[in-house]
Amino acid sequence: MSPNNLDQETKSLFKEWLEKLQQESWQLELLISGFAIFGIYSARTLIADLSFFRDNELFGEIGTAFGIIIFIFKTGWLIFFLNLIIHVILR
Repeated sequence: MSPNNLDQETKSLFKEWLEKLQQESWQLELLISGFAIFGIYSARTLIADLSFFRDNELFGEIGTAFGIIIFIFKTGWLIFFLNLIIHVILR
């Protein structure tokens, strides 16, 4: 077998592998998105616990600042969670 023929065979195998990978990459993407959705959903209880902690332990200016941070976390959580759900549905 000539080196040129071996080179073409290697390129052909590589090209087939890339095409197969491109066609099946959505499965891995959905699996990773599913794990991310599970992780984000699990973080919801942590944010609720922070809110409970603020309500019971922190007062005054510190409580207000912590409340703003919790509000940002809740809003970010909701946006991220909904975007991932929409991504999985559309994919």
